[in-house]
Amino acid sequence: MLEPPRTLPREVEDAILDDDVATMQGNARVGVYAYVGFLAFMPFVWWIAPANSPHVLALSLLIILNMGVCWWGSRVNPLGKEGVIAVTNALLLAVVSRMYTPFLIAPALAAMSAMAITLTPTRSKLTSVGGMVVLPWLAVLGPFLLERFDVLSVTTTVDDRGVLLDAVAIAGDQTTTLAVAALYVLALIAAAAVWPTACERASARPSATSSSRPGSSASSCPRDAFHFLNSRPATGEDHWHPWGRSPLSRSRTRSTWPTAHARCAC
Repeated sequence: MLEPPRTLPREVEDAILDDDVATMQGNARVGVYAYVGFLAFMPFVWWIAPANSPHVLALSLLIILNMGVCWWGSRVNPLGKEGVIAVTNALLLAVVSRMYTPFLIAPALAAMSAMAITLTPTRSKLTSVGGMVVLPWLAVLGPFLLERFDVLSVTTTVDDRGVLLDAVAIAGDQTTTLAVAALYVLALIAAAAVWPTACERASARPSATSSSRPGSSASSCPRDAFHFLNSRPATGEDHWHPWGRSPLSRSRTRSTWPTAHARCAC
């Protein structure tokens, strides 16, 4: 086929949609494991927190809520409902920002969660690149702005000694607090290193909700049929991504789909 049609064939559209859903469900499964790990870390957080701290209780409940949202997203077709995890994740970040000041723990968690969500195919504006820039911004710096307007107690000040961070969720002695902080650093770096491989392996599993229509991942046209597009040699005008600009872009140029059609016209 030398001159492709101007519209993408329905079979290819369906196959790409199934591929996106499988990736979303796979990443949601990884999210469940991530929040299980986060919950397993909570005893250390309780250990260094003030007695009967409402912040630690709120954080624990939000971890369980986010874990439930990810589990739900791994079991059903989450297409069009991805914004739920963006909102619950923002609430969790806001609590962390309040607990440990906006500049200590929350920025790293916000960056990692924003990266994980934006690397997942989406149809929601809340989980788009723009949404995952604005929501974490508001979640992390919202408490700081409320401090500046005297709505919340101030946790961050600067004087001749430097920047002083007065975290409301820390009441342990120096040894235990620094030990837990070191464990947090190790856990965060390990999670960031493992995340890409875990998502790749999880999304490669067959989707529980995949249909058996022609071109779907459950038929004779597997989802891996699109993976070869990522490894196509970059030569001049042939340097392109499967969907035109990025894995999240839904605009497909005429130069991107003919090969997919040749592989997936089932």
